[in-house]
Amino acid sequence: MNADCIPLPLLSPPVLREIAAFRYDIFVRKLGWPLNCAIDHELDEFDTPASHHITLRCKENHLLGYARLLPSTGPHLLSDIFSELLDGPLPCNAHIWELSRFAATSGASEASAAHKQFSSPHAVALLSHTLQLANRLGIRQLVTVSPVGVDRLLRCAGFKARALSPPRWLGGHRLFACQIDCLAAQPSPVRALQTRSARELHLL
Repeated sequence: MNADCIPLPLLSPPVLREIAAFRYDIFVRKLGWPLNCAIDHELDEFDTPASHHITLRCKENHLLGYARLLPSTGPHLLSDIFSELLDGPLPCNAHIWELSRFAATSGASEASAAHKQFSSPHAVALLSHTLQLANRLGIRQLVTVSPVGVDRLLRCAGFKARALSPPRWLGGHRLFACQIDCLAAQPSPVRALQTRSARELHLL
């Protein structure tokens, strides 16, 4: 497996199209999110030149997982869309970035994928790579907007995560702001792939 972290301006047009199609397949087709996007092409206003895009690929170069990193000093989901999740000040620091559009394939059928929570060893591997790559960029913490229970799943998988706020109902979903420490010891990709109890994680 190979993971790369590429800023948007350096993404080639074919790779950007591949990412947009992957995001559409996961978030729109399989999870049913009502996103305002073209068919087979999910990108949004947060895909700015400041965004960084992480891809996880197998040795045959197939895309297995994807995540987006956004600096908290610029526009991001928690500040612009979900600010009401936090009672205190919003994270705004060069060492704190937002993790969003996180998804990994599972090999499950489309019917089972609709349940949103199922076994996916690639998800833990993707997050492990994401934290390592983020750390190399000088990022110390990642914040996410997550469904309730994701922080517990992350801790069970060996990651250091905590809730930044009590959960709230937004758009028919119980969501909360979660912080993940990039500096804490993380499961290696090899060990992560052997973690059968890992559940697929989808972060907004």
